[in-house]
Amino acid sequence: MLSDGVDRSFGLEGLQALGKSNCATTMKHLNLHGCSLLGTLSLKAIANFSNLETLNLSGCNKLTLGGARTVGKRCRRMSFLSLASCGDCISDALVEALVMHLELLSTANLSFCPKVSERSLKALSACEQLQTLDLTGCTGVTDQSILHLSEGNFSPGLCHLFLAQCCKVGDTALSWITEGLKQTLDGCVSLETLSLKGTRVTTSAVKGIRDRFPYSLLRSNASFHGFWPLARTNDRKEINLYHKRACSAAIIQARVRSRREKGTLIRAKEEYCKKRVAILIGALFRGGKARLRYKELKRAKKLFNISSLRLQCAFRCHIARKRSNRQRGKRWLTVAPLASNAIQTRWRGILGRRKAGQKSEEKRQQYRCRAEASIRIQSWCRMLQAKQLKLLLLCRWFTSELNRFRSAITIQCAWRIQQGAKVLKFLKVEFLEHQELQRASVFRIEGALRTIIFRKAIQLRVARTRKRLESSLTIQKWWCDQTQRLAEKRMAEVRMTEERLRASGLIQRKVRQRLAYLRLVALRQRRDEMFALREENATTLCRWGRVCVAKIRMQRRREEFDEEIKRALLLKIWASTKIAAGFRGKLGRNKANECTIIHAQRWKALWSESEQLSFFYNQDTGETRWDKPQILLDIEPKPTCSNCSNYLAEVECADCEEFFCTKCFEFIHYGGKRARHSYRMVYDYYERRKDYDREPWQTQTLEAGQSQSTESA
Repeated sequence: MLSDGVDRSFGLEGLQALGKSNCATTMKHLNLHGCSLLGTLSLKAIANFSNLETLNLSGCNKLTLGGARTVGKRCRRMSFLSLASCGDCISDALVEALVMHLELLSTANLSFCPKVSERSLKALSACEQLQTLDLTGCTGVTDQSILHLSEGNFSPGLCHLFLAQCCKVGDTALSWITEGLKQTLDGCVSLETLSLKGTRVTTSAVKGIRDRFPYSLLRSNASFHGFWPLARTNDRKEINLYHKRACSAAIIQARVRSRREKGTLIRAKEEYCKKRVAILIGALFRGGKARLRYKELKRAKKLFNISSLRLQCAFRCHIARKRSNRQRGKRWLTVAPLASNAIQTRWRGILGRRKAGQKSEEKRQQYRCRAEASIRIQSWCRMLQAKQLKLLLLCRWFTSELNRFRSAITIQCAWRIQQGAKVLKFLKVEFLEHQELQRASVFRIEGALRTIIFRKAIQLRVARTRKRLESSLTIQKWWCDQTQRLAEKRMAEVRMTEERLRASGLIQRKVRQRLAYLRLVALRQRRDEMFALREENATTLCRWGRVCVAKIRMQRRREEFDEEIKRALLLKIWASTKIAAGFRGKLGRNKANECTIIHAQRWKALWSESEQLSFFYNQDTGETRWDKPQILLDIEPKPTCSNCSNYLAEVECADCEEFFCTKCFEFIHYGGKRARHSYRMVYDYYERRKDYDREPWQTQTLEAGQSQSTESA
């Protein structure tokens, strides 16, 4: 049995020796199925295989978290991982440690691991290349864990998912699988295999999503329930992909043709617009040149007039200055001595006034300094007196509090002494009574007496404590009453100050209201004047606005008319392209039908007397075949439904001898004896006609699936 091995003196053994060997870097596949003794050391040895691609640890029920972390960090090229039937050792933490770094993982098998739940599937959703996931027998998997799995972005898409025996998986998980997993362009799911045996998924939910699995069959038997992939699934996908590409190519060709025709039309329109713009630009250029020439001439004439006026003004100013200078000289000779005497008298008066002002300023400064010093001395004296009064008041308050405290203590002591004396008197009386009783019955009630004494002692202590508490409560009540009186006095003072402030506020409000009323009257007068001016301006603006709106409406109508013309042209072009494309398609279909008829005429139906069957012979290639060629089948007229006569028939009933569409066949042959009628399909999976002579009759219903019907036939 393979195990972790032992580090012996001569060397290592088991997987440890293999991890140290030269093949550690070349090993790619490792199968350890059923090795139940593997532990941490073995997993650390497996981590040395850095190029490992497939690892099978199914049945190893002693795996640890530390070993799984080392394997997940080092073996990052792993694409296949199997932990089936490992039991309770596989937990969410272990799966997260293994899968966290495995970006190339494509197949994961976690079947029969009951502790696998939401965290494990959330870690697996990060593996973008995951294609196969086996969760058979994982009872911890719920609808919420399937939601985490469906949120993963798998690049090729998850193809195979096994949820058999997952008893907590229901219809909500199925809806998340169909909506959340990667889907194709036609809205189908990438899943090919989905096993739902032993889950809470209902058959109605499975039938409801049958259309989302085009490459799978709905199977339900004793061993499997779910969707099973059809034969040659890859070939079907390639054929459908080729059909889609052909359709997209035809659409692209049609769009390219329409764009080319639009391009030619746009080019012609651009050339016409360019010519029109060139003519307009030429006219605008000539007009601009003429306007510039006119402005230059006007500016030159204006400059000439301005320069002539300036010269005239300068000459007149020069003559006026000369005359004024002569008159000033004459006046100065007569006024000069009188002006000098007046200036000297005024200068002496200014000097005298300056000296008097300086002296008065000095006196004022001295008076101010004396007043400030006296104010400071008075404030300092008042401050000292206030401090002394504060100290006296504090001393008186402390002495009064000490006297109160001492009186309270003396009262408590006197109260306790009085209560103790009463208790002692009561105890003495009881003690005498007890002594008399003890003398009568000492030997009979000795034990009971001790218990009674003990209880009474406890009661006495309780009574004492209660009395002490009552006295303390009375003292506390008295202290609370005193504090409450002081608080009421303070509140009364605060209320007085608040009332004074309210009265002053009311007076100020009245004054402000009167001032505001006067301002409001002045503002109303200004407002009336402004309104009158605004009405005059508004009338002028309305006239100008109406003119602008009329111009804008005219411009919009012109633009709408141009757009209508453009739309009509584009509609004509689009209609012509559509008609041309439809006509070409009709011609192509007619040619294709003629070619098929010509090819079909080369096949001849002959009779074989040895086999007593008809066979077909091709005159061009010499080919012979028993089955009817597909060309001849395609030429035959397509039957319609004999019940509704609105849709093409898809099923032929042997007992009714009529053709039906799928809905009518299911409705008519739902129950009774008609449900046992034999039938056959008119077309195959790729919507091609079948040979009636070779097609066998089927006796089961359509809902059981095509695969089961062929087996029963």
